[in-house]
Amino acid sequence: MLAHEIGHVVNRDPTRNALRTTGSVGILGLLFGDFAGGAVMLMLAERLVSAQYSQDAETKADEFAADTLSHAGLSPDALATFFTRLQKQGGDADALIGHFMSHPDLADRISAAQKAGETPNAGPPALPDDAWRDLRDICKS
Repeated sequence: MLAHEIGHVVNRDPTRNALRTTGSVGILGLLFGDFAGGAVMLMLAERLVSAQYSQDAETKADEFAADTLSHAGLSPDALATFFTRLQKQGGDADALIGHFMSHPDLADRISAAQKAGETPNAGPPALPDDAWRDLRDICKS
C-alpha cells in the first residue's frame, strides 16, 4: 500500500484535490445561489463531483502501485489480497451510495489487482509463506 500512497504524491493528488474543491464550491455556490436548503444542495453536489475525481485518483494510484510492484519484480497480487480483506471487513457500498464514495468499488479494485498480477513481468511474492508467518509473529509481539 506504500506504493499506492506514493502514487498519490507522484500524481499530485492532494494539491489537485484542494484546488478542485475550492473551484467547485465557488462555482456551485454561484449556480445554486442562496436559498433555503442551498447549503445542503451545495454540499451534496460538491460531494458528488469530489467523489468522481477521488475515485479516479484512487484507481490511478492503484495502477501506479501495481506497476511499481511489477517493475520491482514483485507480484501485485498483494493489492488484491489487501482489498479482499477490506471487503470482508466492511463490504461494498450499494450502487447509489457508491456514487458519493471517495474510493472505487472494492470488487472492481480486486479484479484490477488480480489482472495486474497476471502480467508476465509480475514476479513472486515479496517473501515466502514461512517468512511472512515469522514477520507476522514479530509484529504481534
